[in-house]
Amino acid sequence: MLKRLDMEDRTSTELKPFKIYRSQEMESFEHAVIDFLKEFEGTDDWPTVGVVGIAGEVNNNCVLTTNVQHWPISDGNAIAEKNKMKSFTFINDFSAAGYGICMLKLSDTIKINQMTGDDDGVKVVMGPGTGLGVGFLLKPPGGRYHEIGASEGGHTDFSVITEEDWQLRQFAVKFIKESKNVENLRSGDVHLTRVSIERLCAGPALPLLYEFYKQTEEFKNAPLPLEEGKTTEELTSKDIISQGMNFEENGDKLCHRVIQKFAEIFAVEVGNCALKFLPNGGIYLVGGVTTGILDYLEFGASNEAFLKVLYDKGRLETAVRRVPLYVVRPGVELGIMGTEEFAFRKVE
Repeated sequence: MLKRLDMEDRTSTELKPFKIYRSQEMESFEHAVIDFLKEFEGTDDWPTVGVVGIAGEVNNNCVLTTNVQHWPISDGNAIAEKNKMKSFTFINDFSAAGYGICMLKLSDTIKINQMTGDDDGVKVVMGPGTGLGVGFLLKPPGGRYHEIGASEGGHTDFSVITEEDWQLRQFAVKFIKESKNVENLRSGDVHLTRVSIERLCAGPALPLLYEFYKQTEEFKNAPLPLEEGKTTEELTSKDIISQGMNFEENGDKLCHRVIQKFAEIFAVEVGNCALKFLPNGGIYLVGGVTTGILDYLEFGASNEAFLKVLYDKGRLETAVRRVPLYVVRPGVELGIMGTEEFAFRKVE
């Protein structure tokens, strides 16, 4: 059994055992829970409290997962009753990330700008992975720790700023509806006219951006950044990031352009969140795509370009510039740390 550790002693490796399940291969979330619990049957380690951070809107402790469309609605109360637990609680995955932010050490982060935050101030966690998650943290006056606010900010509308953005939006409507690319099919939820920011600022956006630029005069004859035998329908965000981030070492020019545009869209949305929440405690950027393009965000001219777009908020530029920006280091199990923290608060 785990004892609660002081913050300075906490690490993402304290939680054991880890077991990885591929959601697309599981019949339902509940089946994964049942399989995980098998090794604890008949032991003193049978859990009394369960907490899971999950991608989807949580309502009355039930959730319909956003990106695993074959799963039925998962009911936390039913799971608790069936497995003889005191409680089994679903929280939004970015709420879990928010609780994880509460437990971070400075060494778990990389600074993207030079601002210093107010540790008691409002904080935001956001980042592109399979989708675009957004959550915020608020410490009440006299409170012991930050409380977490869930958000579905990744499903707000894509902001058209330039003529290229408008062309991209029109292209996205068609791509989302018609493309058989593996990343697009994984996203599901096809709308004929609406384009959310998540569609252009998460992993599945990279193949979309690739196809958008592939139709232009500059890149129409560009070779595909694929292993032999792969098709464009199999092109993934990892393929594009791998080739685009190695641009200076014989990488792919088109993939690099995709990363530039993706970072621009990301910067606009980070700046929007800075205005919405005024998070003087900092914005913490997470997610597989964030860590994949970390060098682009952190160093040199690309860092300057990212910050220039992020700060471009007219009369409110000064307010946005005050916000500290961090990337949570790869390997930090933020969601796992967050669900652990939530569980400890629940049993205190």
